[in-house]
Amino acid sequence: MILQQGDPFVAIFQQHGEPLLLMDEHPTAENLAKLIFEFAASRGFPVVECQLWESPQSWATYRPSP
Repeated sequence: MILQQGDPFVAIFQQHGEPLLLMDEHPTAENLAKLIFEFAASRGFPVVECQLWESPQSWATYRPSP
């Protein structure tokens, strides 16, 4: 589960052994697209941008500044 570090449910999920990825920012589609981009780039993939689709009509794109 992906949560912001300050989320009040973090402690509850941790007590139940739920695996968590804690972010400094809110886990919005925009922030998740950036996180995925940075992860792929750090592993050496030649990624140019990352699109995360929320629905057929809604998505977020992360493309770093040149």
